[in-house]
Amino acid sequence: MTLKYKDYMDSFLAPATYVQARPVLEQVAGLEKTPLGQEISEFSPKSPKQIITELFEDKHVQALMLHNVCMWGLNPEMEGIGYLVPLYFNRMTNYRICAGGTHSLAQALMKVVMENNGMMLTKQQIKRIILEDGVATGVEREDGTLFEASKAVISTLDQEQTFLKLLGPQDFDQAFVEQVKIWKWEHWSLLGVHFLLEEKPNFAAASTNDEVNEALIYVLGYESPEDFINEYKQIGKGEMGGGFYCAFPSIHDPIQERHGKTIGSIYKMAPFDVNGGSENWDSLKFKEEQAERLLAVLGAYAPNVTEKTIRATYVSTPLDIQNKFADMVRGSIKQGEYHPLQMGYMRPNEHCSTHRSPIKGLYMGGSCTNPGGTVLLGAGYLAAEAVVEDLGLNKWWAEPEMVTRAREKGLL
Repeated sequence: MTLKYKDYMDSFLAPATYVQARPVLEQVAGLEKTPLGQEISEFSPKSPKQIITELFEDKHVQALMLHNVCMWGLNPEMEGIGYLVPLYFNRMTNYRICAGGTHSLAQALMKVVMENNGMMLTKQQIKRIILEDGVATGVEREDGTLFEASKAVISTLDQEQTFLKLLGPQDFDQAFVEQVKIWKWEHWSLLGVHFLLEEKPNFAAASTNDEVNEALIYVLGYESPEDFINEYKQIGKGEMGGGFYCAFPSIHDPIQERHGKTIGSIYKMAPFDVNGGSENWDSLKFKEEQAERLLAVLGAYAPNVTEKTIRATYVSTPLDIQNKFADMVRGSIKQGEYHPLQMGYMRPNEHCSTHRSPIKGLYMGGSCTNPGGTVLLGAGYLAAEAVVEDLGLNKWWAEPEMVTRAREKGLL
């Protein structure tokens, strides 16, 4: 199975990430031309739950694999997105952390931009996209500062903010406006509990296998696939479940280790409108209660994680995510649900499927566009290709070798 799924990933799923999406029927017809493409197509009608239960027998393994597939934004019982399961198998078996913390990646990318004579302005509040004769010619900041675009404007915000707030309904036909308005946001966001321990966690399961204490990711609180599915349904009602995944980066990254202490993080799928409304996340008492509850679950698996060994905690809620990041509405992690009608050529809609928009000079490069989110860099890469192609500019980068190979095999 491992080799077969790797072949799916290397031959089609990964290369397709860096190629403009094709209309659905055209894509399906293309895959049907090769045996490998036919195998990949067979996954699509299935739900993640169906695929996982067909592959694994043990309930604990099923729970683990279902969580690890769906944590990227999939509904465990939704059909029509099964082709993503092999992709997420690849993700979970190639999980990595950034040396020094995740901010290191952002800083490295910023360095590349600046080394190539680019300029980055952070913490900017944009008021509107400037239109002249129906063409996007720049942006205006909230303080009135104007930035003129000599070539193009690229938005990495979601389509609602881009088209209905920075622009307006009057700039589009009504059918397009309605398409934007019916966009579905994610079923859940993330509650984060970050903490400092006096010592490394010692999991009870390590008594029979020392390597358990050296794992990169732990999934706790789900003893069967039904536990995970029930929690997914609870989230839809605005309720909190008990399962989560956690990690201890300082065990693997010496840069993050401080004075012999251990840094830990819990990430839990959580509703944005918790207990009836997102304002409940503003309650310090409620946040502290959630942290205590989740740390108690961790302590049940790692008995040395107690009130005495926990030195400090910091809680980040779905509401905090929205307030901090303009492109993460409702605590969104992908700028929109992974739904059969919001993927591929329909992400975000057929008018913007190639990262162009109905407005000349305005391009889309965020996670609401194909191929989606999770630090793929695919959406931005494809937006850049669209700009270069439309303006007749010199494309200074070569097509990725994996894309070329996929074309040669007839898969793209």
